[in-house]
Amino acid sequence: GVLLAARRRSVREFAEAKAQLRHAAGHDALTALMNRHGLQTAGPTLLALARRDARPVFAAFVDIDGLSTINNTYGHGAGDEAIQTVAAALVHAVREADIVSRWGGDEIVLVGIGEGPDAHRIEDAVREYAVRHTAVAGWDGQVSVGVTTLPSVDTTFDALILAADVAMYERRSVRRGVA
Repeated sequence: GVLLAARRRSVREFAEAKAQLRHAAGHDALTALMNRHGLQTAGPTLLALARRDARPVFAAFVDIDGLSTINNTYGHGAGDEAIQTVAAALVHAVREADIVSRWGGDEIVLVGIGEGPDAHRIEDAVREYAVRHTAVAGWDGQVSVGVTTLPSVDTTFDALILAADVAMYERRSVRRGVA
């Protein structure tokens, strides 16, 4: 009895620890969003679902403008707050079925099935949310967003993400008058 009960508890604890490690491997500790690894794992499934229904897929690449300046001027705590604010704003701005993930550093990626949201609308939503929910000095909630929508039958998940990244850099260049 006692050994069997101890063994069952040990197996249960091991299973729980394994589940926690699996979750940690796919999620970002700062934002609780899915991380790059988690998104790259989930992305092909999302693409397969879109293909099944012959629907397009979208990706939005979001870059936090001025994060290195915030970190250098006000400290990494302020930078972390800016990242958390953008993450929360994006979760509030998208549909429940869309995936919001921290790609790395100052980059957050949104993916989903259907037509992508308007880049300008995302930028406005983040700025409005930041004004109400953050006290990060010297930051106005400015982000650069690139959105792409592609036919699911003709793309790969990596190509979708790359196209959104390119769109973000093009949009930033146009906004800054560099193009």
